[in-house]
Amino acid sequence: MPARGEAEITRERAERQELARAGSGEGISAVFSNPYFNLLAIRIVVTVLLFFLLSLLVSVYRYTIRMAAHYHARADALALSEGRTTCRSTA
Repeated sequence: MPARGEAEITRERAERQELARAGSGEGISAVFSNPYFNLLAIRIVVTVLLFFLLSLLVSVYRYTIRMAAHYHARADALALSEGRTTCRSTA
């Protein structure tokens, strides 16, 4: 078996390192393949979505309370009018 030269060994190491760098996804693709980045992105999206849904729920709650107050006022007015549909004149 012939001995390999130092230049050949160095060239093979450089090729392996280049393949390892390409396979690890250095650069922008390495950021997206990082599990901590993915976890952080998911947490941010879930937090924003929860804030949106919470604000929507609060808006619906406020509208429902306002409508309930409106219909309670109408019921009170109907009870005070004793079933009359026209106003009584004082003259």
